[in-house]
Amino acid sequence: FGNLYLTERLDGTPFSEQDEILLEGLATAAGIAIENAQLYRRAQGRQEWSQVVGELTQTLLERRNESTALARMVKHAREMGGASLGLLAVQDEAGHLVVQAIEGEGTVPHAGVAQLRSPRWPIILHERVPLLLLAMPGDRHVGELPAELAPLAGLDEVAACALVPITVGA
Repeated sequence: FGNLYLTERLDGTPFSEQDEILLEGLATAAGIAIENAQLYRRAQGRQEWSQVVGELTQTLLERRNESTALARMVKHAREMGGASLGLLAVQDEAGHLVVQAIEGEGTVPHAGVAQLRSPRWPIILHERVPLLLLAMPGDRHVGELPAELAPLAGLDEVAACALVPITVGA
């Protein structure tokens, strides 16, 4: 996780072997505390996501407003991931990807209106593999997929983009 550095004792004497043993024990305890905090945070995230999925499932089973349920799922996913944009697109009857829910600062709700046009989207759906695209702010080539998403959120550019196909069955 990191390093613990100590320099010069207050009384000016050198560190002893006993001090070294004490510091190793302290560093081990700190490492355990950090690991436990990370495990706890991950467990909380899984519990929150489980609640979101349960709520979504219940809403869809009751045949309540599907678009509202999907919008809430996207909002929760965006917040839990700490992202500036969350978006859900599904294939329409013609096979085009159409935005069903979009959430983020600067977004204007326009579900069902925006269509993702890059020929790369069907490839991502077909492969069924999550994809993480990274770019540094100011890069000339951010990629056509993030570049297509940025205007939907009112952003100039998207630096990092996680694309996760949602698939059912094999």
